Amino acid sequence: MPKAPPLEYFEVTLRCPKEALGEVVGDLSRRGLTDVSFNLISAVATYKTNKPHDHRDIKAEDFLADWIKDHPTFRAKEAVKIFRADGRTDGACYTALRVMSGDGRLKKLGEGMYSLPGVKALPKPKAKPAKHTKVFHDVSASDFTLRLMSRNHGKISVPTLRGHFEKAGRVPTGVGPVLRKLVVTKKIKSLGDGLYELAPKKTERKTNGAAVVETPAQGA
Repeated sequence: MPKAPPLEYFEVTLRCPKEALGEVVGDLSRRGLTDVSFNLISAVATYKTNKPHDHRDIKAEDFLADWIKDHPTFRAKEAVKIFRADGRTDGACYTALRVMSGDGRLKKLGEGMYSLPGVKALPKPKAKPAKHTKVFHDVSASDFTLRLMSRNHGKISVPTLRGHFEKAGRVPTGVGPVLRKLVVTKKIKSLGDGLYELAPKKTERKTNGAAVVETPAQGA
């Protein structure tokens, strides 16, 4: 005897408002679907809230106030970098600076510079040494040095020569090269400890028509 084909059916679960239940059950009954069961479900309505980002849980002024505890003097651009690193905007940083400066929690030292009240200002950046412009003189540095030595009993020290260079509008750092050049050309000689003297001059006398070079003894 052949097997009867299996019965196939759907079991459908649906939800409908309590007010519409009568119409739904009635429609199912008219279609011959009377095996209907239902349960009353009570649910509490909830509302979605926009949860702020973690970094916004702390006000910008409070965030800045916490940072400046370890930075009693700072520049605005430094604070901006910290705000950016925390996912905050540049505008939030500048607003916090303005608010805290207005209520006395910060003191504005100058353009873009702040400190906690009672803290000394940031040290000024060291001034760059002035650049010496090249000046052309009628007398060379070598001749200038030799003239000074002649007027100073044939001797001169490095500090004294530098002072004369400055007064004459010459570059003081040029003293060293000039002295080395004069030593090499044997126009002066070093006595040590930064002191120099003129080298003895050579003189000539004629003997039987021939020139004889004599070098006077030192101090002659």
